[in-house]
Amino acid sequence: MEGTEQKGYERASRHRQHGRCLAGSADSNYSQPSSDLSLDEEKESLRREKERQALGQLEKARSKPVAFAVRTNVSYDGSLDDDSPVHGSAVSFEVGDFLHIKEKYDNNWWIGRLVKEGCEVGFIPSPVKLEHIRMQASAARSSKLYTSKGSSSSGNLGASGVPGAEPSRGSTPPTPAYKHRQL
Repeated sequence: MEGTEQKGYERASRHRQHGRCLAGSADSNYSQPSSDLSLDEEKESLRREKERQALGQLEKARSKPVAFAVRTNVSYDGSLDDDSPVHGSAVSFEVGDFLHIKEKYDNNWWIGRLVKEGCEVGFIPSPVKLEHIRMQASAARSSKLYTSKGSSSSGNLGASGVPGAEPSRGSTPPTPAYKHRQL
C-alpha cells in the first residue's frame, strides 16, 4: 500500500476498534457468530437447492421407462438411514425383492421403485452405497465387541479363545487323558 493509503487504513481500523470498545457498534463482539450464521445459512441454501434439483430429476424419472431390474440380496430400511438426495424419499426393500431402476442419480443413489402395487418412485441406494453402509455397520459392531466387556480384551470369548467356552479354573493346563498303548 502507498504511505497515505496505509495511514488511512490504520486510522479507519483504530476508529472501528475505538467504536467497538466504547460505543458498542454493530460489529462488536457479535460479528463472529453472525458470520457463522451466514455460513450456516449459505450451507442450508445450497442443501435446499441441491434437494430441489434432485426432486426435479426424481419427477422426470417417473415417466421414464425402466432401464433394468434387479433382485435384492440385502435389505434396506430407508426410514432408518435416509441421507437420500430428497429426505424421506428413500425406497425400503427386503432380501429377494425386485426393483425397477429408471436411472442412475449419482454413484450412491439410483432412481427407481420397488416392484409392488402402489409403490412410488424414489431413491434406491446403489451397490456402492450399500457396501459403504455394510462397512460402517461392521466397524460399529467390531468396536462394540471390544468395548462391551470392559477391560477384557477377549470380549465374550472363553480363556481358550473359543466362543462360549468356559473360562479356565486355574493357571495349570488340563491333564491329558491316559491312553493305553498297544505294542
